[in-house]
Amino acid sequence: MKNHPVGCAPDYTNAFLAMAFVWMMIALIAIWAVWGFLMAIVMCSFAHAWLAHKLQKRAEVVTVRD
Repeated sequence: MKNHPVGCAPDYTNAFLAMAFVWMMIALIAIWAVWGFLMAIVMCSFAHAWLAHKLQKRAEVVTVRD
């Protein structure tokens, strides 16, 4: 082995932090998309059930009055 002077290792801190930010944003957007979509489905299902129930009761009242 030759006795070469040991140089400094390259500093990849900024590159690592930039890529960590990119991957964190991708992960958070994916989580938000999944949970947001699921919550939208749940809320729409409840709204549909409530509206269907309300319209059915209204139709029953109208038929009773006729």
